[in-house]
Amino acid sequence: MTVLSPALDAAFAADRVTMFGALKIELPEQTICLLDGSAEITIGSDDYAGHVEGVGAWASVEEIEDGFGDEAPGTTVTLLPDSDEAAAMLSDPANQASPVTIMAGARDDETGLSIGDPYVAIIGLIDVPVHEFGTAECSIDYDVVSEMDYLMMNDEDRDMAP
Repeated sequence: MTVLSPALDAAFAADRVTMFGALKIELPEQTICLLDGSAEITIGSDDYAGHVEGVGAWASVEEIEDGFGDEAPGTTVTLLPDSDEAAAMLSDPANQASPVTIMAGARDDETGLSIGDPYVAIIGLIDVPVHEFGTAECSIDYDVVSEMDYLMMNDEDRDMAP
């Protein structure tokens, strides 16, 4: 038995498959839908692209780590902003706790559509946006954590006894 939709499972079992990674970031100001390549694809009602004007592109995602014990699942997503304004918008502290969804799917090369429902690898929240600088390069790293991480750190119900 598989966790994939039947259509996606069949596509992955085929001799040839065009895979894609999709990233959806729901910031307070806008929702950003990026692909890991240069194509465009519609998933549900959202249009995903390899580059979004005024935002930039998706550079990488680290291995998604499973959490156990007092650790929650998480990963790090790196974006390449296309301007200083995009970098400022993406690294805004107000983006903390914005929802992030990372998916993997297959594309029908004849129609350009997603085959079945993409596999949702993680649904999490931006923990900390980090603005990184390098030689002629700027990137934004998002530490993405599960909502469980916030539950483990919630101390609102604790009081000091007088």
